[in-house]
Amino acid sequence: MSDEMMTGRQRAARAMVRVPAREAASAPSASAGIGAALVFSLGITFNGLNSSIGNAIACMLAAGVLILLLALWSAPASFWRQGVPVIVLVGAGAAWAALPAWAPNWGGSTALAPDLMTPPLLGLAAHVTALLCGARIAARRQNLGHVMDALILFGCLNALVGLALRAWGADLAFELWRERPDARFTGTLSNANVAGVYFAMLAVLAFARLIQARPSGGFARARSQAALARFCGYAAALTMLIGACVITGSRSANAAAVVALVLLPLWRTLRRRGAEIWFGLAVSAAVVGLVALFGLSDLVLDRLALASSEFALRVLMWRHYAGLVEAAPLHGYGLGVFPILNAYALPDPRTAQALWMVNSAHNLFLQLLLQGGLPYLLLICLAAGWVGSGIVGQGRRSLWAGGSDALVAALFVVFACSMIDIVLDVPGMVSLAMFVAGLAWAPGRGPNRNPRIGLRAKSAGTAGKLG
Repeated sequence: MSDEMMTGRQRAARAMVRVPAREAASAPSASAGIGAALVFSLGITFNGLNSSIGNAIACMLAAGVLILLLALWSAPASFWRQGVPVIVLVGAGAAWAALPAWAPNWGGSTALAPDLMTPPLLGLAAHVTALLCGARIAARRQNLGHVMDALILFGCLNALVGLALRAWGADLAFELWRERPDARFTGTLSNANVAGVYFAMLAVLAFARLIQARPSGGFARARSQAALARFCGYAAALTMLIGACVITGSRSANAAAVVALVLLPLWRTLRRRGAEIWFGLAVSAAVVGLVALFGLSDLVLDRLALASSEFALRVLMWRHYAGLVEAAPLHGYGLGVFPILNAYALPDPRTAQALWMVNSAHNLFLQLLLQGGLPYLLLICLAAGWVGSGIVGQGRRSLWAGGSDALVAALFVVFACSMIDIVLDVPGMVSLAMFVAGLAWAPGRGPNRNPRIGLRAKSAGTAGKLG
């Protein structure tokens, strides 16, 4: 069939199955993706690396993974064309925020402790490196499923380890894990809200994999019992992760999880039709019902009863820190100095009684503004916008195949909760979220590498010939 006689859809289908052999050979293997998922999950195992040396450890781990990936599988030029702008923007933001340390005459007069900026700078390097790790692994589309499965498995193991540590108690050096005797479950982290977000984002991934595990013809027509066993495994993992999220008592994490679990199948319904869509909607309804069933526990009900008073505290907090931003809009107060700033800027006893123990602004934008002012926020947002536009473009080119839409839904959970909580102030959690963002971004990847879509594309071409 000549190119002139082909329809636009058939041309797109043919383009999707053209995969350059050299590019495919240079893409990391599935085992590399599983290993990277293990490394970034270990950051969650050890208290989210939320300690004085956590940023340094996160930087070493992410750098080690990226060096191995680039040494074994060289990156194409297209990868760097998309990756360098992010590195430049974040580097410029870090340089601006660190002006008080390396150029005191240009760094303003509001920096409180310039000598404390080295760990946060290492954290920024770790997070960008984690983003590039995920992006490099996702160069092979088939890796997405393996990496998501690994993240889900390690998340379940972290939940079990958290239960064991809670039952028997343990403390590790450098506060890499410390016992939390209160009623809320924290997993292997020291903050229940961060733990809730972690389990919620993995529950979204497990839900997506559960829908994809259903054979196209149903279980009755499956050629083996492997499909049923895989489906049951995802169902068990989803139940465990939802249960872990609920018993953290995090209202924001549970609410964001419900929204993502509802929107994901609806989004897929808008994109395509078929029996599997109704199956996905049915599973979504069952999952939401499961969340509601877990949510009837006394812990969650008690937390909901406190929602109004704690929201008033959040408003007080945001107003106070917004006032601090107005006092230093250009340079902020420096990286890593929030505890000092909070203790220094308490204006009266009533505010001190409410906010003396706070270690974060509980809002991502406010936190960035306090660290480096408006230029720092703008540069970080430009870098995030560059990655976000790449994620949307990659999703459109690949028809959101391989579960990349589930990765976006998981990132939605993290970003939504970062607007009212400290989830993106924990180094291990930020690195994991950036790794997931890199998986969805995948710069330098071809239009599609999914063999199922390749078969559908080939069928479309055959149908065109027969027509």
